[in-house]
Amino acid sequence: KSFGSSYQKFRIRGSVDYPLISAAAFVKGEGSQIVSAELVLGAAGSAPRKIGLTGLLTAQSPGPMVLEKISSLADSEVEMADNTILPAAYRRNLSSVMARRAVLGAINDMKKEG
Repeated sequence: KSFGSSYQKFRIRGSVDYPLISAAAFVKGEGSQIVSAELVLGAAGSAPRKIGLTGLLTAQSPGPMVLEKISSLADSEVEMADNTILPAAYRRNLSSVMARRAVLGAINDMKKEG
């Protein structure tokens, strides 16, 4: 499969609840190399934030340093505000976690046969 995608969302209740933070990732590959990658963070400010990861992801299994860079990018791109459910600082930390999960999920999806 030459592409993969993943969507992750954190919410308090079941699937019908609005996300407190979400992340969607898409990767496109040629052979064993990733040639393009995008990450979109939702519920992270007034509008979704698109983060280009092309050039950062050059292998199918990014190491800890690359995942830390993705976390830093996610953290720097969000404009969190406190809400009645969770404080902004907690949601900012969640954005990094959701970003990593979405990217790894998209890479794993790309590896699937189909």
